[in-house]
Parts: sequence; C-alpha cells; structure tokens
Amino acid sequence: MSTLQEQLEREIQKRGEQSPVAQMLRNQIEAEKSGKTFQELYLTRSVAKRESSQTKK
Repeated sequence: MSTLQEQLEREIQKRGEQSPVAQMLRNQIEAEKSGKTFQELYLTRSVAKRESSQTKK
C-alpha cells in the first residue's frame, strides 16, 4: 500500500498540480500532519487558511 505522498506524486504526474484529486490528497496530508481529521479541517476552514497563507509568501 502506498502513502498519501506517493499517491499525490503519481496523481500530479498523471493529471497535474491542479487536479481535484491532487488537492484532496494535499488536504488529507495536511490533516494527517495537524492531527485533525480532514472533516475537522474542512469545517473550520483551516486548510483554506493555511493554503492562502502559503501562497502569499
């Protein structure tokens, strides 16, 4: 079984960075790192806040 990171890399190779599946995998990776579920991050918009702060750098 492959890790989320490996799945993300394969998805990017197949469909590109902007793939909806790639975004879902990035969100799952962030949830895993934060110790929260994807649903918790989605409901609190933590994922969106974190991504917007990273793109402003």
